[in-house]
Amino acid sequence: MEAARQQGEQDSRDGKRIIDNPFVAGDPRRAAWDEGHCKARGSDGMDIPEAWRRKSKSDAPNKGADE
Repeated sequence: MEAARQQGEQDSRDGKRIIDNPFVAGDPRRAAWDEGHCKARGSDGMDIPEAWRRKSKSDAPNKGADE
């Protein structure tokens, strides 16, 4: 398990994405690899991608501005 965690950390530093986890579903090393990957990124793995985040009122387009 520790080897999978370390591999996840190294793979993260090497630029691999979280979806590039080499372990299949059901393999306990899959979660350990994810933990290592997230640790290296300083994340808990629950980040919302920027494109999916809600815009604040000040960031929202101004409706009717060009009308």
